[in-house]
Amino acid sequence: MSRVASNISFLYFLERNYNDAEKYVDIAINHDRYNARALVNKGNCLFMKNDFRRAKEHYLEAIGV
Repeated sequence: MSRVASNISFLYFLERNYNDAEKYVDIAINHDRYNARALVNKGNCLFMKNDFRRAKEHYLEAIGV
């Protein structure tokens, strides 16, 4: 489930639909906290919202995974 939600999130991100991308990435992270791709997707969504501090936290967490 986490992988599917992460992939859907990425597709929405590519379409520049950041709200739906974040909705699905949250589902992916809630299902599997150690999904590095979902953490990067979440960081990307936050980056696009100019929340650079939280984006960096997600990127660093993805590196740690």
